[in-house]
Amino acid sequence: MTTDTASLRENFNNQLANVNEQITKLEKDLERAKEYKIKLQGGLETLQILDPQEETSAEETPVSETEVVEWFLPPKGGFLIWNLNLL
Repeated sequence: MTTDTASLRENFNNQLANVNEQITKLEKDLERAKEYKIKLQGGLETLQILDPQEETSAEETPVSETEVVEWFLPPKGGFLIWNLNLL
């Protein structure tokens, strides 16, 4: 019984360490996504100043419940790639 609990304890500690690493990575990715969002918003504001058009916010645009959008964070200096799937 001691061997089983020892191996379980080791396994759980390893899983906990892995989850903590994943959380750290996801937090960094979230921060990068927020920064990228700000850059995109700035680009849209610049375009609106250069070429005024009726403004529609992405937050105001209705999204169908059957649409699934996947966002892939670009590497630094890269491009945003998106994939739109209809269910």
